[in-house]
Amino acid sequence: MNLDVGLPPSLPPSREMHSIISENSNPIPKKKVKQGSLFSDGLENLLMQHTDGQLALKNRKKLSNDCRQKICKLIVSYLLSNRTDIKADTFTRAAEEIVELFPTEKKETYFIPYSSGKEGLRKQSARGKLWSRYIYVKASFRVANTSKAVDDHNINVEDNKLPETDEKLEFLKVSIEPYTKVLQYWESTFHTRTRIYANKTLQEIFDDFPALSLQTGLDLLESDFNQANEDKIDIIYQEWPKVARAILKEALDRKIKLVNLDDFDNNTKALLVLPLLFSVVTLRKGTKQNTNCWRPTRSETQESFFINVNAFSDIDQLIETREKKLLAYGFPMQPFGAVVGIEEKQFCIVLYGKKFVVNSSIRVLELLYKVIHALNLEYPIECKHIWLFIQEIVFKTVTTSKHSSTACVIADISNQIEQEAKQ
Repeated sequence: MNLDVGLPPSLPPSREMHSIISENSNPIPKKKVKQGSLFSDGLENLLMQHTDGQLALKNRKKLSNDCRQKICKLIVSYLLSNRTDIKADTFTRAAEEIVELFPTEKKETYFIPYSSGKEGLRKQSARGKLWSRYIYVKASFRVANTSKAVDDHNINVEDNKLPETDEKLEFLKVSIEPYTKVLQYWESTFHTRTRIYANKTLQEIFDDFPALSLQTGLDLLESDFNQANEDKIDIIYQEWPKVARAILKEALDRKIKLVNLDDFDNNTKALLVLPLLFSVVTLRKGTKQNTNCWRPTRSETQESFFINVNAFSDIDQLIETREKKLLAYGFPMQPFGAVVGIEEKQFCIVLYGKKFVVNSSIRVLELLYKVIHALNLEYPIECKHIWLFIQEIVFKTVTTSKHSSTACVIADISNQIEQEAKQ
């Protein structure tokens, strides 16, 4: 296997790099190597050998997301130059060395190992920037090898899947366990699946892959999103806490009454209050000559986004009511979230009529966004304006078009965040 993993070449520095690299021709002196380091000359010396690494070292007090990506690219490239597969403990050690060199960073940003769900913990696939880079490079190898295997008869590489990929897809279509094998095959078939199922319905996708109906199905869909959006994997944990505080402060400034919310944490309160910041919108579907108009109430908007109910049975009734209303106007039923219970609270996502329990409200928000994008779904029509707000202000993805109500709330919350930062 040719492991040309794209280490940046040692080219003359650009103008902006003059402040990083000495103008004389003397080599940069090596730093003392940490005992037991994964890297033969130590991580700092590895970074100093490349302009991208030097840029990261210059900004070590506070790394930008771009610098983090550059560090991960160099590390994964180095590790893959010596082996074809990297074990979880290697990623853990690499993450620890990053944090030692860059003290303001968090190990969890770079690697969180697979969790089997024992001792009351939920099952969770491996994640983090190092892992995502590794999965991306491995997938690139597979695509490159497939391309080399194509003959000269103008065969489309996309239509000439490796037999190994076909076997893995067949396994996924009939199997729900063992979970580690399902996850491995799911991740390795990412590019093929996203092409084949780009225009499939939700029913067709769930019918073809039974593992999606299990609780761990959310992990599979999340892995798809993470492979396609490396820079958004953990961004919600950086952005949402300050957005949540800003939402509650804005509600207070607007004198919105927060009724029966004392028992909730701030993240959950913010999700329940957020729809109240938006003006009611009118939905239209059809031609100019034959247009169906619907103006969802605030309650209907709330129910399509994140709802508080006493019992899981209340969700079933809600689904039945919403499906009838949506069918009448020609709109599909899309995923939404809920907090369930009176004294003991549980959180869940409702997707394709199935309830998936998760451990917190911020996890509900994260997985809803990732699942909607992984499955290429539309936002729920009643709360699309709210999701466009979340897309732009939490996940830092600019929207091509947004309702005026969305633009107003983005401006108000951004102002609250700015005011907090000045204090």
